[in-house]
Amino acid sequence: RLMLSVLKVNPADVGLLMTEPMFNFPSVRAATEQIVFEELGVSSFYSAPAPVFSMHRAAQLWPSIPANQAGAGVVVDAGFSFTHVVPFFNGSPVLDAVKRINIGGKALTNYLKELVSYRSLNMMDETVLMDHIKDELCFVSSDVRSDLCLSKSGRRSPYFREYVLPDGVNNFRGYVRNPAECAPMRGPAGQA
Repeated sequence: RLMLSVLKVNPADVGLLMTEPMFNFPSVRAATEQIVFEELGVSSFYSAPAPVFSMHRAAQLWPSIPANQAGAGVVVDAGFSFTHVVPFFNGSPVLDAVKRINIGGKALTNYLKELVSYRSLNMMDETVLMDHIKDELCFVSSDVRSDLCLSKSGRRSPYFREYVLPDGVNNFRGYVRNPAECAPMRGPAGQA
């Protein structure tokens, strides 16, 4: 009913592409296939771990790279609770070489909560808010040393942002203030 009422699509006319966890149990895969075909009634179905789709897309975007021509590469799939590092050879994952690291977005959110709580307000119970802040403001650096040097210039840094916390009256979610709106810090009665 969901496909008909929300998506306005007849399930028998479409296929379904779905990601699954690395090393998914065969029994879970079989149960998923049964639900997809018998309950949803789709015409075709394919599932694979997310890194397989990522590697395929990278090969489409950058076909001239020699590694993509050979079907070789490494995909780092950072999830909520853990991260998988998946090497590929001849376009297929090398399952014996896949590594799982037990750190993911949840650990980063918890670390951010600790940092903010130590320096400012107690945010240890504000997981959803800190997750939103992380999603809006954090990024993966391609040059860590350079980015750290740039970030040390305080308000002049290209990375400087102000996050406005929710007040429960006008602002219920919090937001990143436009850098142009960030006025210099002022003391009482407009004194700098």
